[in-house]
Amino acid sequence: MATWVVPGAPLEGGAGWRIWYSQPGPRPVRVPRIEVRRAGRAVGFTAGGLTQLPAAEGLKRRMAVQEVRLDVPDRVATGYEIKVLGNTYRWRTLPTGLDEPVTFFISSCFWRDNDKEGAYGAGMRTLTKLHRPAFKMLIGDQVYQDWPPAPLTGLSSAELYAQRYTMYWGDPVYQEVFGSSPNYFLCDDHEFWNDFPERQVQLMRTWKNREEYGQVARTLYHLFQHSANGGGNTWKSIKIGPVGIFFCDTRSHRTHISDEPHYFIPPEQWVDLKAWFAGLEGPGLLVIGQPLFQKDGDMKDHSLSNFKDDYGRLCDEIVRTVKGQGRTAHDVMILTGDIHRGRFSAATFPGMDGGRVFEFVASPASRIGPYIKTPNPEPPPARLFPIVGGREAPWEVDEDEGAWTPMVDNNVGVVKMSNGTNGRVRFELSIWRHRPYDDRNFWERTLRRDQPQGEIKPLYRKEIELR
Repeated sequence: MATWVVPGAPLEGGAGWRIWYSQPGPRPVRVPRIEVRRAGRAVGFTAGGLTQLPAAEGLKRRMAVQEVRLDVPDRVATGYEIKVLGNTYRWRTLPTGLDEPVTFFISSCFWRDNDKEGAYGAGMRTLTKLHRPAFKMLIGDQVYQDWPPAPLTGLSSAELYAQRYTMYWGDPVYQEVFGSSPNYFLCDDHEFWNDFPERQVQLMRTWKNREEYGQVARTLYHLFQHSANGGGNTWKSIKIGPVGIFFCDTRSHRTHISDEPHYFIPPEQWVDLKAWFAGLEGPGLLVIGQPLFQKDGDMKDHSLSNFKDDYGRLCDEIVRTVKGQGRTAHDVMILTGDIHRGRFSAATFPGMDGGRVFEFVASPASRIGPYIKTPNPEPPPARLFPIVGGREAPWEVDEDEGAWTPMVDNNVGVVKMSNGTNGRVRFELSIWRHRPYDDRNFWERTLRRDQPQGEIKPLYRKEIELR
């Protein structure tokens, strides 16, 4: 399809949808005709004018964003049929409460080269029918700009990065994934390059033209992903009933680890994040591109914990929230990806009185390859060592003992929220495999042994209640 249609973040208050378009050529995107129906009957709505996004060097397409607002907002997340350019999509509105259970997906790390048969799209199609999500969170590495490295073709940095985005977004299978439900986008390093903004020995662009490539990647991330979220910042928060959700950008504004001071959250985002923690009225879901429960990284890939000041500050805000220090006590669960394994774990720290902080990881949607050796599905570190007020404030981490965790298969996470007992919120968490791990060795690949085929299968399930 010449015109690409991607639902962005649903409009708050059940008001409708934000839709992102891209059309080939240098001219502004043309206004499409839209129809909205519910159970086969036409529904009143207003389609706003297109917000045209700026043309970008190296990109032979234009983008625009449009808001489609229902005449009568639907706060319960009813399903609708939206017809755009001859294609019919089935999307739900963003609910305002938990009168009915609310389900959403989390997914990260899609390496297109290992999913050319379309297992991700087929799996998302099946999961969408099973769970009817209100939205999904695509929380990093939606495109791999650094692997495989682009050949020496004489293309500019802008042309190279635009070409990779066009390859991914133009894939019909990936378009099916995008179109299956509204989307919130969050970046991580591979929208730029591995361990951005640090140098990578194997990637010449990070030695000679690092700032240039970084700016090109930021521009294209805004055009292809962030613009679909709405709002000017690369972070945002929403609320569903008592549940607060903060999409925390820990990558695109990250400084070099050698800088003093260095950080992964800019000062402007800290203002909003602290206000979000302090204003929680129920459980807080913190969505970030990298796990918090992770040991220190190195020059190959730095972790959040390598940034001692920001890491300690973030952990301290979580502790203050869970303990209720200077605010009402609420539980916090982290939703993340990045590490190419799915897992669920919990952490405790002194003075918790039995409370815990949870972390749910869904990764990868499609594992990067080829593989030199079988990956080890290692658990999170047993202890974390955030530094608060100049002193270590250790956390104890326990991986859940359920079967099949952690896991290395290609997966998608499912989160279902509903009213629990005693004013709490019940969360049903599950990890679904859509394609098994590809364990072929070099010789089996050379002899063309077939890649494992897609198979939707639940690997893990957990229920918890948070206050």
